[in-house]
Order: sequence, then C-alpha cells, then structure tokens
Amino acid sequence: LLFGGWSQLDIFDMKPDAPQEIRGPYKPIASSVPGLHVCDQLPLLAQRMDRLALLRGVHSDDANVPLSDTQAIQNDARLGKQVLKTNTLVSFWVGFNLRQKPFDNPKVRQAFTQAVDRNKLKDLSFGRFTPSTTFVASGMPGADSKHADVQKFDPAGARQLLKDAGVDPATLGVSFLNRNIPDNTKIAEVLVDQWKTNLGVNVKIDTQDSKTVSKLQTKGSYQFSLQGWVADYPDVQDWYDIWLTGSGNQFSGYSNKQYDDLVSKADTTTDPAKRLSLYDQADVRRESSA
Repeated sequence: LLFGGWSQLDIFDMKPDAPQEIRGPYKPIASSVPGLHVCDQLPLLAQRMDRLALLRGVHSDDANVPLSDTQAIQNDARLGKQVLKTNTLVSFWVGFNLRQKPFDNPKVRQAFTQAVDRNKLKDLSFGRFTPSTTFVASGMPGADSKHADVQKFDPAGARQLLKDAGVDPATLGVSFLNRNIPDNTKIAEVLVDQWKTNLGVNVKIDTQDSKTVSKLQTKGSYQFSLQGWVADYPDVQDWYDIWLTGSGNQFSGYSNKQYDDLVSKADTTTDPAKRLSLYDQADVRRESSA
C-alpha cells in the first residue's frame, strides 16, 4: 500500500483561475479527450487520456485504529471480524537536529539511539510496529541489517558513549518535540522512559500542534523529534534520496558529500547489482556519520 505523490491540483484537476495560494505552479494543456486538460509536465499522458478512466471521487469506509483501541477492536465479536491487517512501506525514527547541541556530537546521538529498546514500542503497538535497525522499510530490496550494529540496543554502551562525549546525564537538558496526536504522545512517553531508565537523562516532552511542529522542524528550531517516511514507490531510491544534501524531506541538517556522490551514482546506474552495492556503500557512510 503506497501513499504520496503529486496533488490532483497539479495533475488532472488544474485550476488556472484559482488564487495563487490554491493553484499549482504548472499550466494546463489539452489532452486527447475534448475538454479535459492535464498538467503541462505530462505531455505523453495527455496524448493517451482517451485510453484511461479518470476517477474524480472515491469513498472508503476503512479507518485507521488508534493504538489505544487495538486490543478492544481485535477482541470485539463484531469489529474483530472486520479488521484487515496490511503491511505498509513506512519507517519512523528519532530525528536528531545535527545543528543544535548536544546532538551535533555523533556520540551523543548514538548514545540516545542505543538506549532505546525497540521491543517496548512493539509492545505499545500490540504488535503493529515491527522493530527495525535499518532505515529502509523491511521487505524492500536494500533493507539490509548487516550495518545496523550502531543501532543496536546496548544500555551500557550508550552510557559509555555519553561519558566519552563528556556529557553528564544528570545535568543534560533536552526537549523532545512532539505532535499533539495521541499515538505520537504514547510513543514519546515510551521513548522518554527509555532514556531515563537506560541513559539517566531527563527528557522534556514539548507537545505542539502538528502545524507548529512542521514549522519548527523546517526551520531547524528543535532538538529531536519523531519523524517518518512513507514510500512514494517501491524502490530503494525513494529512501536514499531523502538524505541528500538540501533535501526537503528530512530536517536534521545532515550533509555528506561522499553519501551524495554514491547515491547520485546509484540513481543513474542501470545494473541492479551495482546499483544496490552503491546504495549499500552510501548506507555505511550515513550510518557512520549520522
């Protein structure tokens, strides 16, 4: 199941006469269907619109069940029979702002990473979350865990890393930016408890409305937060391009020329084995520098 992609306002439902803040940046062009216009970036598709069916509206009765309601829904005699479980190509991670202390120090970032037992989050989700030490979603080509030692749960190692960084956990003050969504808050509470229990750090949860969180992340005015990515298409490229320098899809400030060069080369390589090898090398670079 994939989500994402261009807005309908930029593809099939052009609104050239709408106010600037509503209409997209593209222009409409005529298609092979009289009266039907599509985006000027899709000239070949415009020629073939007479072979397609354009769906103007859709209705679905599905609903995403909040984590707190999972067991009640599953155990309900009627609703339990209606539950449909699907796998999605989505990953969530703790995103550190590399431009702000203390997370400008890689040892501190690694300490916070190794202090989290991902199985606690699986328990919170009643099995709906799958613990992972790789960025690429499980089941995808390139979702290889052989470089994941840096992500492993290791409380003793985490405390040593913090000590090596010259940071006293008792006096370290950090704030975890959180969206005011019940499931996000539950996840934040588990993470904060992990950092207190395994690292000895008191973390403040800074809960804001979703719009404010997005603005703060984009501006780089935060220390760390829960972040995520849903695949636009089932190819490993969609995951690695996120971390290219200047990407608008991650908010950490991460930038590494060697990573950029490897990913850019992989993006244009047609041999599947060589392509995955280049992405794999990029993964090593990102894991060791992020």
